[in-house]
Parts: sequence; structure tokens; C-alpha cells
Amino acid sequence: MSPASFETDYPADSLEFCPNDGYKDLFVCGTYKLIEHQPPPNEAEETPPPTKRLGQCLVFRMKDVNPGEVSSDELPLHTQSLDFPAIPDMKWCHGSGLDKPTLGVADSEGSVTLCQWDASASELQRISSVRCADPTTLCLSLDWNNRINGSA
Repeated sequence: MSPASFETDYPADSLEFCPNDGYKDLFVCGTYKLIEHQPPPNEAEETPPPTKRLGQCLVFRMKDVNPGEVSSDELPLHTQSLDFPAIPDMKWCHGSGLDKPTLGVADSEGSVTLCQWDASASELQRISSVRCADPTTLCLSLDWNNRINGSA
């Protein structure tokens, strides 16, 4: 079986497999694209508009197959795309304190968004968002405080 590939709309920046039992076939890919304002050559701007950063959270599932049963273009299975500002970092919550697998997404507009996997709908759903800084400040990284002892 040859390696699988997937063409993203924006450059891939982060990749996280779900650590929760029963969902270890689930993973997300965060993307990041910087859109810079390019004024026309004869247009002089005193204050250029802010740069725009675009991103997506791409959701994938790995199929449970035996080698040779499926071609590499069928793996992994892309199930969902969620639009966000650019995504510098994402982390799944480790431990069993939450009912559903929970993902934290840090974005380029100063926010952290929590998403949960809804198994019945087979999709990642946004459940909460908090602005950590003004929209011109990037949230570059995040982590959960339960990674050592595993409780939420």
C-alpha cells in the first residue's frame, strides 16, 4: 500500500490524533494561510489594512481495514471542514473527565475554541469560545493542564 495524501486548501500547520479510547482513529489537521494586502503600484496608502489569516480544522477518520483491501486514495477519510481564522495549534483533552472527546483550537485572532466530537452525528461541534487577547494578537499555542495525571 502506498502512502496516503490529501490536498488541503491552505498549508497544514498542526496535526493531532484523538487520545480517547474508542476514538483513536479520529484526527484533525489545522491549516494556516497568510493573506497579505498588496496595494496597486500607483496607490499610496498611509495605513495598509491588516493582514488576514485564514484556516480550517479538517477532520479525518482512519478506516479499520486489512492491508491490500483498500487503496491509499481512500485513506484517511476526510469527514468535515470547519472554517476558522488561521490555526497555529490544537490539542485534544486527555483523560476521561469529559463525556465526549474535546478539542481546543488556538487561532490567529486571539481566541481559543472548544469543540466536541458528536459520535451520533459523526462530526466535530463548536461548543464554546473565549477571546484571550485582542483580534490582532495570535494565540500561538495551547495545552491542557491534565496531561500528567489524566483527569479533566
